Amino acid sequence: TFGDSVGPSDTTDVYKFTMPREGQFFGRLRADNSPAEIDLIQEQTDDKGVVHEVLLDSRQANQSGTDAGFSSGDLPQEFLTAGNYFMIVTARSSTPTSYLIRMTADYAGNTLASARNIGSVTDNSFQDFLGQFGTPSLNDPFDTYKFKMDAAGLFDAKFQLDNTDESTFDAH
Repeated sequence: TFGDSVGPSDTTDVYKFTMPREGQFFGRLRADNSPAEIDLIQEQTDDKGVVHEVLLDSRQANQSGTDAGFSSGDLPQEFLTAGNYFMIVTARSSTPTSYLIRMTADYAGNTLASARNIGSVTDNSFQDFLGQFGTPSLNDPFDTYKFKMDAAGLFDAKFQLDNTDESTFDAH
């Protein structure tokens, strides 16, 4: 999650990120005082080595609607391949606005059929997001992993939550 502001003197902020592997991506923008636009751009290289920026999706975050615009800047869930991407925030009013932008990637599948295949069991760690909230960027109730045992042996898995407040967070 990042915060900044856009307006007449600073109309655009650009955030570049890399998806190290394919996965589900969620993006959201919350504009506080006036409308702002969020664009999801993919960096693609053609067969001649020329780099192109391709618009994948766009939304305008505003203060209108039944929820005071809270969900207006939510991008729908996108399946992204590994590569470089940009989130661009642009002012859409002459009134400056502060904003929060959130990017969440989900590399684990939500079902057995879409499980993330981590291959043969080794001493390894995986970090991902789990959450069950009413907005697309915070709603990922399941993560499923698939692995292979190359020989008979013991399997030990440890699970750790970043926030351990049991009255708010519960996972198994």
